[in-house]
Amino acid sequence: MKFWKYCTFSLSLLLSGCATSSIFVSYPSKMAPKLAEINQGQYQQSIDTLSKDQQKKGLNSELISAELGRTQQLSNDYSGSTATYMPLMSKVEADQLQAKVTVTGALDTAGSFATNDNSIPYQLASYEIVFLYEYQALNFIAQGDISNALVAARKSNNLQAYLAQNYQKQLAKAQEQAQENKLDPSKSINDQTTQLKSTLAASASVKNSFANAMSYYLSGMLFLATNDLNDATVAFKQAVSIMPNNTFLQNTLLMTMQVQGASKNDISNYQKAFGLKTLPVPPKNKAMVLVMYDQNFVSQRIAVSIPVLLPDLNQTQTLSFPAYPDSPAVTPLNITANSKALADTQLIVDTNALAAKNLLQQYPMIFVRETLRFLAKSATVAAVQNNSNGNNNQNNFASILMQVYDIYSDQPDLRSWLTLPQDTQIGQYTLAPGAYEFQFSNNGLNTTANANLSANHYYLIWVSQYGKEMHAQVFNF
Repeated sequence: MKFWKYCTFSLSLLLSGCATSSIFVSYPSKMAPKLAEINQGQYQQSIDTLSKDQQKKGLNSELISAELGRTQQLSNDYSGSTATYMPLMSKVEADQLQAKVTVTGALDTAGSFATNDNSIPYQLASYEIVFLYEYQALNFIAQGDISNALVAARKSNNLQAYLAQNYQKQLAKAQEQAQENKLDPSKSINDQTTQLKSTLAASASVKNSFANAMSYYLSGMLFLATNDLNDATVAFKQAVSIMPNNTFLQNTLLMTMQVQGASKNDISNYQKAFGLKTLPVPPKNKAMVLVMYDQNFVSQRIAVSIPVLLPDLNQTQTLSFPAYPDSPAVTPLNITANSKALADTQLIVDTNALAAKNLLQQYPMIFVRETLRFLAKSATVAAVQNNSNGNNNQNNFASILMQVYDIYSDQPDLRSWLTLPQDTQIGQYTLAPGAYEFQFSNNGLNTTANANLSANHYYLIWVSQYGKEMHAQVFNF
C-alpha cells in the first residue's frame, strides 16, 4: 500500500506540475509569445496576458510583476508601470529587512528536492533589483515627478552595496553546505570550460553583477538638474569606476568637478587617467541633452549538461545547469540633430554581461542544491524499492516511474527578467536653445523626435529598439 500511495502521489505531482507551473516547462518558452508581441508593437496583448498571470500569485509572481511593469513602460504607460513596480519594490525592501539568506530557504524546501529549482519562489536577482529602481526613477521622470525620481535613484545606488554584502552571506552558506556533503563546487565549475565557455566570455567584461553605471549616471544627472553638485560628482565617479572608457562619462565628471570647485590636483589626476590633453569646458546658457538607448532583449538562459562527481555515491552523474549562449554584438545608435551628425552612443550597461556574471556568482549555490537534490532522489528510489518487499513487478514499475520523473524534473532554472534590454547606451550633448528634429538610426531601423530646447535645462530622449520597433520619447527634467 505504501508503494502504490507513493506512485499515486508521484504521478499526480508530475501531472499537476506540468499543467500549472514552469517547473517542467521552461520560463523562456512561456514568455516567448509575449516577447513576440512586444517585438511587433502589440503591447496591450502582452500586458493583458501578464496581468492575468500576475493575479495567479504563483512561484513566478515577483518575476511576472517585473515583466508587466516593464511592458507597460515600453507602451508609454508610465503611471501603470509605476503602480506595478511599487508593491514589487516594497517586497524587495521587506526581504532586505528580514536579511534572508536564500540558500537555506531553498535547501529546506521539500518541493525543491522533489523537482528542481523552478519549484522555489523566484526572487529578483541582484542586477534585476537595481534595474527595477532605475526604471522606476525613469517612470517618475516621464511623469515630471523629479523628487520621487531622486528617491528611487538614491535607493538604486544604495542597493548595490547591500546586494554585494548579501551575496557574500549566500556564498558562505553554500560553501558550508558543500563541505558538509564533501562537494567541491569550484572544481566542478572550473572543469566545465566547454559547457560554460559562452557564459564565462559574456561575464568577462564586468567585475560583478551588482554594479550598474547607468543607475549612477542617471542619479548624477538628476543631482545636476537640482543643483546638488557634491552628490552629482560622487555619482559620476562611481559610474566612471564601472565604465572607465565611456568618454561621455569622463567629460561629464570633469565638467561637474570644475563647476563644483574641486581641487586642480584632483581634476588633473582624472584628466591624466582619461588621457585627455585638454579639459572639457562646462557649458553656459546651453541645453543639456541626454540620449538613452535600449537595444533588444537580454539573452535567455539555456540548459547545459555537466558531469558532477558525487563522493558519497562514488560515481559521476550528469546534471543539468543553466548557462548563457554567445552574446550578440553591441552596435551604436547614429544620431543627427537638425541634419547635423552628433557623436554615436556608447555602451554604459551590458545587461548580458551582468546576467552572466550573476549566474556564475550563483553557481556555488545552484551546484549545492542540484547535487543534494539528486542525492535525495536517489535515496527516495532506494526507499521505494525496499518498500516493494521484493516484488519484481513493483520494482520494475518503481524504476520506470522514477526514470520518467527524473527526465521531466531534471530542468534547470532558466528564469530571469526577459524584458530587460540587451544593453543600454548613452550620448550626451550640449546644444544651443531652439527647435530640433532628432533622427536616430541603427541596423536599418530609424525614428525621429522633436524638441524645443531651453537654455540651462536638461532633457532625456529615451530611444528603445525591440524587434522591428524603434521609438523615441522626450522628457524634460
